[in-house]
Formats: sequence, structure tokens, C-alpha cells
Amino acid sequence: MDVALQIETAFVCGVSMELAAA
Repeated sequence: MDVALQIETAFVCGVSMELAAA
């Protein structure tokens, strides 16, 4: 898998988790 895609996916996942926790 592309490294950039992994980083972007992890970032989006982290943002979604924070929004869900808010």
C-alpha cells in the first residue's frame, strides 16, 4: 500500500475518532 495513503487514512481516522468523542 502507498505510504502516503496510509498516513492520510490514519489522519482521517484520527479526526473521525476525535469528532465522535466530542
